[in-house]
Amino acid sequence: LSKKLDSIKRATTACLNASLVAVMQEFIEAVRKSLVAQGIRAPLMIVKGDGSLMPYKDAVHKPVETVLSGPAASAIGGRFLSGHGSALVIDVGGTTTDMALMDDFKVALSEDGARVGAFETAVEAARIRTTALGCDSRITFEAGEKVQVGPDRVVPLALLAARFPRVEKEIRDLKKKGELERRATDIEYWILAKTIGSQKQVIANTNHQKLIALLEDGPLRLTQLLKKMDVYHALQLNADALIRQGVIEQATLTPTDLLHVTGQMDIWCGEAARQAVDFACALHNRDQAIFVEQTLDSIAATMVTEAIVFLGRQDDKDLLPEQVDGLWGPWFVREALAGKSPYLAITITSRFPIIGIGAPAKIFIQKVAEYLNTRFLLPDHAPVANAVGAVAGSVVVAKEALVYARETDGARAFVAQIEGTNQRFAEIEDACRYAEKIVTQRARESAIAAGAIAPQVVIEKQTEGALLRIVAQAAGNPRLSDPQGNSSS
Repeated sequence: LSKKLDSIKRATTACLNASLVAVMQEFIEAVRKSLVAQGIRAPLMIVKGDGSLMPYKDAVHKPVETVLSGPAASAIGGRFLSGHGSALVIDVGGTTTDMALMDDFKVALSEDGARVGAFETAVEAARIRTTALGCDSRITFEAGEKVQVGPDRVVPLALLAARFPRVEKEIRDLKKKGELERRATDIEYWILAKTIGSQKQVIANTNHQKLIALLEDGPLRLTQLLKKMDVYHALQLNADALIRQGVIEQATLTPTDLLHVTGQMDIWCGEAARQAVDFACALHNRDQAIFVEQTLDSIAATMVTEAIVFLGRQDDKDLLPEQVDGLWGPWFVREALAGKSPYLAITITSRFPIIGIGAPAKIFIQKVAEYLNTRFLLPDHAPVANAVGAVAGSVVVAKEALVYARETDGARAFVAQIEGTNQRFAEIEDACRYAEKIVTQRARESAIAAGAIAPQVVIEKQTEGALLRIVAQAAGNPRLSDPQGNSSS
């Protein structure tokens, strides 16, 4: 999986890879069956974490190499659709906001390897900054004037009401409740997202069984659910495991609902969103217009801060922390965004334009570009740039050789080691020429076998102590259809 130094990272990578093999096998098999059913005859390829493509047969054995493939594909798609090779690509989704850097038409890669949660790996992947902030993030009213957006993902009430019309009526009827009867749980719904079927008897927890049975007839307000379960707080339901497994989903106010209120989005039930915002503002004694404006502005401000940290750490990651901390950092950012100081004006300018990806990109990312005084690019088909990037990526295959000196019986020789085979030479120049020739040939052949058309090979040499590492990287556009008309199966 990796020849990089650092045994802990390599071991971590191997463990994560092993845990993903079965999942990837099931996923690829499902995709292959779907392609056959649809009559699609095309080679099946998988996006890697660096944005390149690999054959599905390789992905089955090395699924860990697909870590961060989604944001990487978005970056490739943004480059392809916009035609700009150097830009900050920001992808706003339902759950997260992902940032990647395109530099000279290439995705900037992480030198340290991809991070999976708390684990550092040896996987070469795009340098991505992910924030748990999206259009489906939960909006929570906190003490004072504070409003928290995220990190949990929930179903927007506008979407839930579009799927279940009775939800709109229930939310509209909330204004009939007396002030003392109103609860924050009145605008939170729980939904049975997966049909348990034969698995129901496997759930040993009787409270979970009762909870699932109550939700089988459709979504329920949390207020009703607590009453039927005879508890006072959602924590007493102890349903975290069911929510993590996707058995139960929650629905409440999200940025998507606020955008329906402002009219910037109109794809689901805007009336349910408006009624829910009215109810929440009355419950928490907030002015509706101010609440909506400040919450949307705070989302854009968070994205600006994340962009500043991401761009600033490209060259100075050892100097700059992961977060804007201390006293001066937040002040600089706040002044750059709000400009309230009567004495100083702070301006932050991005040297790179910003490409917005995702359905709400125009709403949020345009503001980010304005704050950072740079050009905003919204390519056509931005909502599906992720899918476009999966097709627009190149097939990339790398082959590696090691050249080092070895003494045997007092005689010194130079060894060219390539994929487990060794060849000895009297002179280092001969060993290097041989190694370069073989890895170039193998990289080109492997890229063609992987589906690349006329791959180009680039040689890179790295010296690590007394060891010379020669890497041949072959890259070419993917073959988008099978010339023999064979099914991808």
